[in-house]
Amino acid sequence: VGLHWYSGDFFDQVWYVSHNYDKPVLGTEGCNCDYDLPNYPDDWSRAARYAHDIIGDMTNGVIGWTDWNLLLDVETQSGSGGPNHAGNNCFAQIHVVGGELEITPSYYAYGHFSRYLTPGSVVFPYTASGWGSSNVEGLSARRPDGSWVMILLNNGQSDLQVGIQTSSEAAAAGQVRVTLPAQSVGTVVFPEPTEAFV
Repeated sequence: VGLHWYSGDFFDQVWYVSHNYDKPVLGTEGCNCDYDLPNYPDDWSRAARYAHDIIGDMTNGVIGWTDWNLLLDVETQSGSGGPNHAGNNCFAQIHVVGGELEITPSYYAYGHFSRYLTPGSVVFPYTASGWGSSNVEGLSARRPDGSWVMILLNNGQSDLQVGIQTSSEAAAAGQVRVTLPAQSVGTVVFPEPTEAFV
């Protein structure tokens, strides 16, 4: 089953389909275009949109995710490229500007998922609590080599310190603290099996 992101999150419906039908669910298309500029006006908001959607889809049973555009020639004043087959000018992970490659923040946000969620990884839910936790989204996954990875999105305007519970020991003894800069995506890799909860 393939799904696109263009009409909203609907993560509850993603969960329903992935858990009630004997078919894999794949995120097959996402793209920021000129018509999205009122809601996603800058490079960071477009990067955060990717991270939010991938986290929401993957934690609700999607087995993989792919983008509509990886590379586009910039053709418009807004910085988008195209037009595509539907006549839309869109943004991509990489733009070609005057013959030079321009890497966008979306490329780096997307890279956290493509680099650290190796094939065969199993995604688990996580719990966020504490001050500022409403700005933190994330997923945890156990990779085939037995290591754990957590990919975290801080979409807030302030740096946030996040505690990651790494064992069932008392809170401070079994916790790793990381600081997520404002408007960032970060990844933590645990080389040994662990209980990973934020």
